[in-house]
Amino acid sequence: MKISAGTQSIFGLLILLLTGCAGSSPQPAAEPIDRQWSSGMQTGLDAYSQGQYQLAERLFNQALQRARQMDHAAQSADAAFNLAASRIQLGDFGGADSALRQAKSDTRRTADDLSEILLLEAQLARWQGADAQSARLTDELLRQLPQDEGRLRPQALLLKGQLACEAGQTRLADQQLQAATELCSKAPHPTLVASLAELRGCIAQLRANYRQAAAAYDLQTSALREARQYRQLVSALQNAGDAYQRAGNPQLAADRLYRAARSAFSQERLQLAQQLLDAAQSSARSADSATLQDDLVRLQSEITAAAPAQEN
Repeated sequence: MKISAGTQSIFGLLILLLTGCAGSSPQPAAEPIDRQWSSGMQTGLDAYSQGQYQLAERLFNQALQRARQMDHAAQSADAAFNLAASRIQLGDFGGADSALRQAKSDTRRTADDLSEILLLEAQLARWQGADAQSARLTDELLRQLPQDEGRLRPQALLLKGQLACEAGQTRLADQQLQAATELCSKAPHPTLVASLAELRGCIAQLRANYRQAAAAYDLQTSALREARQYRQLVSALQNAGDAYQRAGNPQLAADRLYRAARSAFSQERLQLAQQLLDAAQSSARSADSATLQDDLVRLQSEITAAAPAQEN
């Protein structure tokens, strides 16, 4: 999928089309770009980069409709691809899948490279719980990419490693982590830093090294904050809290779980926020912090007050 002048195709999570490990940059288009489409794409990218995913989703959808109006397959593929990334950030996996299939169909019409789409497809399959499909797509992509490819290959290796780690295959997970790290010797994008840290944390947990796991998840949290990936930040904080609890540090466990609950609440994910707050309160019973207890009580009041409004 080619990046047109004035726009940047994006993945919200692990897909780093412009940065990767090698700091690649967009290439100029070979044909004039429609201003309405280009404006929608650029404004959508600006919104996305600021974490304004609902606005980005709307703008990319408008760009997609403009591309359809022009019967322009390449621009339709770009817009649909970015639309899928935005919907993933909003937790709309079904809508993301639909947009991604549109991107794949139009990319085939232009005989363009499908590698980027394969990677996002593999990620989406994992988030939807289809691990076997995710593994199949990841292996297919790795077979296609050169061994020294430094943009998509590290992300595919990390995905394969995460799938292995979640299946309890420590050795395979560690192999994928080392291979991805070697390809990313240069300063990687914060999103990739987060992915590396997540896999390190998962491997450390399998080895019962919970302090190391907690530190890795804290690093993942910081990287996700820098990358403005707030939906994933909640999971990173939750994993850190769980690791600190297993490491015998209920004070830090309660802190991370509270922060996860607070972030989830601010994203209007009330059910998850309540679950995380319950876990934080459980950890806090073993901690001695009046400030933390006050934070928990205050957040509980906010969630309780917001619940009836959401039901209506």
